[in-house]
Amino acid sequence: MKKLLTMLSILGLVALAGCKRGVEPPARGRQDITDHRRIFFSKTYEQQLRESTAILEEKITSSPSGQLTVIIPIRSAVSRTLYLEYQYEFYDAHDKRVEGPMGWTPITLEAGSPGTIQFTSMSQEARDYRLTLRFAR
Repeated sequence: MKKLLTMLSILGLVALAGCKRGVEPPARGRQDITDHRRIFFSKTYEQQLRESTAILEEKITSSPSGQLTVIIPIRSAVSRTLYLEYQYEFYDAHDKRVEGPMGWTPITLEAGSPGTIQFTSMSQEARDYRLTLRFAR
């Protein structure tokens, strides 16, 4: 009987040792990317922004009149609401800036919920873009 109680006590302690405390952040999807070559994070909080956001591959389209439209799926990868701001600029085929940087635009991402950043060039010369992301001030 004493051996049985000892064994049950040990099993109980092992089971308790395996329990985790706290809430794990949402898992990132396989296609989430945070090191895209066109997307930059504020230097002050770069690592925190990288860990807090999940950014999917953008969709870039050109209108018949030549304007470039960029759509970027983004979501909060943490268990809290994120208050962010972004600013963008457009470049021509020779990497010369043709528009921007535009003013800071706010975006709110609820915990784990998807959002979209979308902007369109005014210049017909735009061929590429650069986006900078920071925490809202």
